[in-house]
Amino acid sequence: MVEQMVGELDAVVADLDASGEHLGCKRALGGMSAGGMAALVRLTRPHTFDAAVVECTTGSWRWQQHRAMFDAARVAAMNPIDHLQNWREIPL
Repeated sequence: MVEQMVGELDAVVADLDASGEHLGCKRALGGMSAGGMAALVRLTRPHTFDAAVVECTTGSWRWQQHRAMFDAARVAAMNPIDHLQNWREIPL
């Protein structure tokens, strides 16, 4: 689910940009629980967000690797704490 949400974020932003209604506006990304996990994953990749809000979430998934929904390859590819090289400081 988190992987799917991350994959859908850019299309949502592109649709908002294409509408022309929000040109020049600052943009924030937010999420709660799994949505917060998706937000943190997306923020570890190049982005145009000016701020972020997350609640009841985690940026380190290592302790969840035993859960059925987290296979090792997906955790390795997305775990935010392991992909901070593209993190850029924004208000969080």
